[in-house]
Amino acid sequence: MESDKITYHTLKTLYDDKSASGFICSFSHLKRADYRHVYEPSEDSFLLIDALQLDLPYITDTINPSTVVEVGVGSGVVITSLAMLIKRDDVVYVATDINPRAIEAAERTAEANQIKLKTQETTFCDGMGLEGKVDILIFNPPYVVTPKEELEMAQEKKDIEASWAGGENGIEILMAFLEQAEALLSDKGAFYLLLIEENFGIVKILREHFPKIAYLVKRECPGERQIIVRLQK
Repeated sequence: MESDKITYHTLKTLYDDKSASGFICSFSHLKRADYRHVYEPSEDSFLLIDALQLDLPYITDTINPSTVVEVGVGSGVVITSLAMLIKRDDVVYVATDINPRAIEAAERTAEANQIKLKTQETTFCDGMGLEGKVDILIFNPPYVVTPKEELEMAQEKKDIEASWAGGENGIEILMAFLEQAEALLSDKGAFYLLLIEENFGIVKILREHFPKIAYLVKRECPGERQIIVRLQK
């Protein structure tokens, strides 16, 4: 299917006929005060977890990961939920965010669910030496269309605005990450990415970095239509 012809309603996904259990780790320890600075788990978070659960046999049997990384970890519910689904103590889980309060929240979420999580306050995975070592890479990028000045402010402020400010076309942060994402993946690695319908046109660019694309799940939410894709080299 050509990327410029993809629409939410015409797109067939791998798990069209299946549904996840709705499993999610506990995050009741996070309070209203936390969500003033950290992105609150929402429909996009839950869809990403559902996609990972549905794709779990592929993750555990085909990829058999040693290192799992989530970029822009926010509250930590996605990577913590995946760790609880994988149920292996020998997997290394790593989370990054530019927001120090998000790092703190993710650490608390992992601890509350008895998951060992390494964290790093950084842009993407800058300076971490993970090139070629990441078997599972997860990113729910900021995708709200915002003026250039607002995007720059969000990146400088390093607070909750950075979780949603996507720049003038809504994909500036994702575009900035693609080259590094390709370098991070191991030969068997997979990149799980959330897109919204307005950004489906980026699929052509994604294919330049990741020739193998699987459309996993889609969901219509108030105000937007979301899809999770699995990208591989």
